[in-house]
Amino acid sequence: MPNTRRVIFIFVLIIVLGFLAALGYRYWYQPAYDFFNTEDAVVSGSLVRVVAPAAGQITDVYFDVGTTVKQNDALATVKVVSVAPSISTAPSVSRVLARVISPINGTVASRGVNVGDTVAPGQPVAILVDLNSLSVTANVDEIRAKEIHAGLAVDVTIPAVGHTFRGTLREVGSATTDMTTATSAIALGGSSDTTKKVAVKIAFDYAGYQLVPGMSANIVIYTRDSSK
Repeated sequence: MPNTRRVIFIFVLIIVLGFLAALGYRYWYQPAYDFFNTEDAVVSGSLVRVVAPAAGQITDVYFDVGTTVKQNDALATVKVVSVAPSISTAPSVSRVLARVISPINGTVASRGVNVGDTVAPGQPVAILVDLNSLSVTANVDEIRAKEIHAGLAVDVTIPAVGHTFRGTLREVGSATTDMTTATSAIALGGSSDTTKKVAVKIAFDYAGYQLVPGMSANIVIYTRDSSK
């Protein structure tokens, strides 16, 4: 009888240990293949450079960093000085006021001029961004990039606003870049750790939150349905 109880105990113990091993695999090992997370991510937007139409002097500036503008709003006025040939010995000098116009609805991200500045043709006057069309750009380890493709679900956490948004992976870069991580070994004469990265773009709904390009982000890309 004691031997029988011992066999039963060992059998039950094997079953329990097997269950615990499977549970540990599910929650510790397998998730590494179910998602990819990184803090190497940032809120980004399409920047639009607005430039001076001609050489001249800035006489008026109607914006500052953070100003919301609409398409065709005047951003600045340039007093353009042009010298035209004349029949007389002295050339004819004409002064024309040219307006610098916003090409989009957006927000001023950078201001490049002040009243009194002399500008050249094509010199940046302002940089605009559409805060309603932001995304997140993240760098993914090359070794994990083969698991990443457009359409995957993504959780996007923006520490600045303390909120996590649900997003979708939209684009995967076709080229890699070298990211060198400095370690304490460098100070001791060791070498740096260089990892290949692939850039990905993530779209997400952030309605009700005021985000700006440059905010840091933490992302979790779900590489497959973990329920399967």
